[in-house]
Amino acid sequence: MFRTVVIVALLCGVAAPAAAEPEVLVGYGGFGTGFGGLYGDLGREFDSNVLRSTLHGGLRVDNVDVSWHFTAGFLGSDEVALHGSELVSLAFGPDVRYLFGSPHDVAQLYVRGGFARVWWKGSDKVQRTCEQTGACTAGFYAEAPDYAGFAARAGVGIQITPPMRRTNFYMHMSLDVGYQLINMKLISDRETGHMLTASFRIAYGGGRKGHSR
Repeated sequence: MFRTVVIVALLCGVAAPAAAEPEVLVGYGGFGTGFGGLYGDLGREFDSNVLRSTLHGGLRVDNVDVSWHFTAGFLGSDEVALHGSELVSLAFGPDVRYLFGSPHDVAQLYVRGGFARVWWKGSDKVQRTCEQTGACTAGFYAEAPDYAGFAARAGVGIQITPPMRRTNFYMHMSLDVGYQLINMKLISDRETGHMLTASFRIAYGGGRKGHSR
């Protein structure tokens, strides 16, 4: 009986398929540039055109890509007395992408989603009243604008990956359009806005890329 069990176990081990290794497993880092249009409540107080630059790094496993993005830009204000003339816009957070087609295709469409922590910081001193902020009992004081919030984001795009399969070098370029729902705490209240974005990104890295079938 014991001999029979051992033989069956060995046969099952031979017959069971080995776990498939990913065809593409690469890490990368890169940069990008683009612009965003700000609308909604926030768009009425701040510039509707936002120039943006991005540093990003991530890991791609076949058709799934997970990356972290740090984005910086400048944001003009339409309410100079409240927010100053210009603020620095910063954001940091993860994105997950799914690329359609074979991981070896030169051009792949993708969808993405993610979120970010957002900061808007100004250098101009502006006047605040105690009634506005509740930070004091009566009177007013001066401070530089310093706002924080969150953004949920989604997008679609196309990624171009040149066919460099004979080495471990990896490179891709992407054109991306996206949407962000932004929730910021300004002076005392939270306000929401919508941002439509367009960007170009390029990245370099290395890892295992396998071969197309």
